[in-house]
Amino acid sequence: MALRKVLLSLLAPALTVALDDASCSLDGGTDEESLVQLRGMAMGEDNDEPKHCDLPTEECHTSGNCRRCALDHMSRRKIYAVYPAGRTACLNSSTPYYFLVKKGDPRKLVLAFQDGLSCYDQASYDSPNACPKQPVLTPWAGMLDFADRKNPYMTSTIVRILYCSGDVHSGNTEQPWGPDGAKVQLRGYENANAAIEWASRQFPHLSELVLTGWSAGALALQYWADHIIRKFADRQPSVAVHADSFQGILFPPQALPLVYKKINAVYGNCGNAALRPEIQEKCKEGTLSWMDHWAETMKWHTSAVFTMTTSKADQMQLHVNQDIAGPYMPVPITAQMWYFESVLLMKGLAEKSPNNFRAFFVDGTFHGFLRRPQFYTATALGESATSGPHLRDWIAGFPARHGALLDHVCVGPAVNLTRASPVPEVANYCDKAFLPEA
Repeated sequence: MALRKVLLSLLAPALTVALDDASCSLDGGTDEESLVQLRGMAMGEDNDEPKHCDLPTEECHTSGNCRRCALDHMSRRKIYAVYPAGRTACLNSSTPYYFLVKKGDPRKLVLAFQDGLSCYDQASYDSPNACPKQPVLTPWAGMLDFADRKNPYMTSTIVRILYCSGDVHSGNTEQPWGPDGAKVQLRGYENANAAIEWASRQFPHLSELVLTGWSAGALALQYWADHIIRKFADRQPSVAVHADSFQGILFPPQALPLVYKKINAVYGNCGNAALRPEIQEKCKEGTLSWMDHWAETMKWHTSAVFTMTTSKADQMQLHVNQDIAGPYMPVPITAQMWYFESVLLMKGLAEKSPNNFRAFFVDGTFHGFLRRPQFYTATALGESATSGPHLRDWIAGFPARHGALLDHVCVGPAVNLTRASPVPEVANYCDKAFLPEA
């Protein structure tokens, strides 16, 4: 059996497997089923015990009106790559966009925005470490691990909104960044919207809606959460929004309007229909940061709970802040300066939305917890600490299944920061707003 699995994984790119229903043709497709090594769950023949196995990935093209694209016709034993076509696109024009679906409970939905770097000019597009230009498959780990009984969302249906547009899942334009000035498509808005529209049609009844994203995906949540919650509101699900390891550009605070105005112009994302008219206007005026939008979303949706998980000295967030806002900085940003701004920002959110916003701070520099095995090992003392409040246990409390909203989590010396406070020398403290009341 082990040898068979190894051979299948080696031969996967060349395998062509007949579809179950020959009458359901794939629009322009090859009927190719790509077997990839995915840690997953299949149901046994005689019982429902989960088993670790390699689940096949089956293509489905919605433009072909294939019934297999409907959740009701999907098997729990497969991963589905859904190709929505239309205006969707990747930066690499030869690669069509798709999103992934793992069927679980049809009344519980997890919508997950994938991470990845952003491209915002020619240099960032040409960089060896540039944004992904075609979909990249990452392991089904952390919150996405449908084989781990410790995962509170193990049995949910998972829709993974993949990222290949370089625009933080929000762009709707084109830029002359290709060879000899050729236009490349920034269609993150169309890509994400296709997945959201598909999901909206598949879940006529929904008890639980969980939105999540890490790194660039956390920024996407700030942009998309309001629209998605409104989209599913008629089903009255309990809602949790889990953002991980990216709060936005934080430094220098006085230059943020200029930074966001530039980014939004590059991505052409101010006029997208997902934004309310008043938000569109603020975006076009250059008076809106994405975190401002998220703060408004929390006020609009008081029955939903919003969480943010972040390391106190997240090196990736610090470096991205330096790369994008560097020209506006009087001095290079340090971990101490970044954490200072991070705490002030989240303290503001906690003050504006005390009943539906919660934060989890982790000591150290780690980036991206919820999609990795560190989801199960992280505590407030580090990504693999042996003591302290556990991130997984905290996340498992949302949505508030037992009527009580969990507290913020932070471990460290207590301070009371204000804008006028000096920047502490060490990024290990906790503002009193995030500590239990004495």
